[in-house]
Parts: sequence; structure tokens; C-alpha cells
Amino acid sequence: MGAWGAGNFEQDYALDFVWREVQQPLFSQIQKMLDKPVYAEADEPDSGLIMVAVEILALLSEHVNAVPPKPNEVALWKATFLSAWDGTSSDVFFRQEDAALRRQVIVATFDRLASIATKWHNQDASE
Repeated sequence: MGAWGAGNFEQDYALDFVWREVQQPLFSQIQKMLDKPVYAEADEPDSGLIMVAVEILALLSEHVNAVPPKPNEVALWKATFLSAWDGTSSDVFFRQEDAALRRQVIVATFDRLASIATKWHNQDASE
């Protein structure tokens, strides 16, 4: 195991911990949705948890140097989530404008993680 700096996350053991203890539970939350897309429906409590998991994965990749998921995984997550969410958003949001704003946040969150994932995995492939 190695270290490449003085920071708390600049060593293999720290990033192994982040992967095992932090990222894996987040991936599990998202996997639940892939196994049962109903969890992404707007009126499901897990819908919000899934989006929090996606946001935290993005933050970890941006600020802690955690390995993001592969871009194709993020694309699958986004498609699965939006397919379920779009069909049920009117059950939660009485005003269409509110549903549209929430959808924009959801899309932006997935797109941000996808962008991070693309940069990370393209850099990894070129080395």
C-alpha cells in the first residue's frame, strides 16, 4: 500500500476504507433500484435516498479521489431512475413546474457523476 501525499485521503488504506465502508452501501442502495425500479418512483421514500447516494458518490469522487462508477453504469442508473420517476412525479408534485425543477436537479446530478466518471475512466485508460 502506498501514500502519495500528506492528506487524509492520499493513501491506499484510506481510499480502501472509503470504497468498502462508504461507497459500497451507496452502490447497494442504487442496486436495489436496478433490481426493482419501483424504488425510483417519485412517491417512494427510497427515491430520495437513491438520489442522495448518487450525489454522495459524485462528492466523494470530486473531493476525496474516490473511484467513480463507470460511465455506462451511470447512464443505466439515470435511465432506470427517470423511467420510474417520470411516470409518478405527478403523484407527488401538484404543480408541474415543481416536478420539472426537481427533474432538472435529478438530471444534473446524474450528469455530473457521469462527467466525473468519464474523465476518471478515460484518464485511467490512457495511462
